[in-house]
Amino acid sequence: MKKFNLVILFCLVLPLGLANTSLASVRKSSKSKDTSSLALKNYREIFAALAAATRVDPSLPEINNYYQQVITQLPRNGTLVEFNSQSLIASIGLAGAFCKRVIYQDAELKVPKSGLNVGIDFTKEPSKVADDMLKSVIQNYSMAFLQRAPSNTEQTFLMNLFRAQSATDNTSLGTRTAVLVVCTGIASSIEFLAN
Repeated sequence: MKKFNLVILFCLVLPLGLANTSLASVRKSSKSKDTSSLALKNYREIFAALAAATRVDPSLPEINNYYQQVITQLPRNGTLVEFNSQSLIASIGLAGAFCKRVIYQDAELKVPKSGLNVGIDFTKEPSKVADDMLKSVIQNYSMAFLQRAPSNTEQTFLMNLFRAQSATDNTSLGTRTAVLVVCTGIASSIEFLAN
């Protein structure tokens, strides 16, 4: 139970940690723009964007059932007023469902040759994941969800997050969990949820 709580804590902190860099870049690039046009994805857009980024079939029972449970908690119209703790937690949970599925599909391949987790050896413990491989996976997730490479700050933050999570479980299952934390954090970041 302690390990699960740590995963939840990481997933709640990560979207806010990534928000600092993302919103700073939005502010810098929109000095002459009206930021009142900033909006969130609505419940349909979040679901479709997660399916597209992960290439996970959204009709799978574990995905669709979870979506049906949280659909009323996700932003209905995509307005900033709808961004609250309830919508954030629902978004994190939905992102986690998609991320878990893509990770477990890739883990069945032992060492995926393509996709988001290419090169990660899911038969080994997370301490065996080389920094270059971890950087590559973080890049893959960032490109899939945010359509951009991670900044140096984000890369360092996510690598430290992976290493901190993996310190709690240095088994092959811990590798899945540590990748899940990284994937879910990016997939539920404020930048991903914003339109």
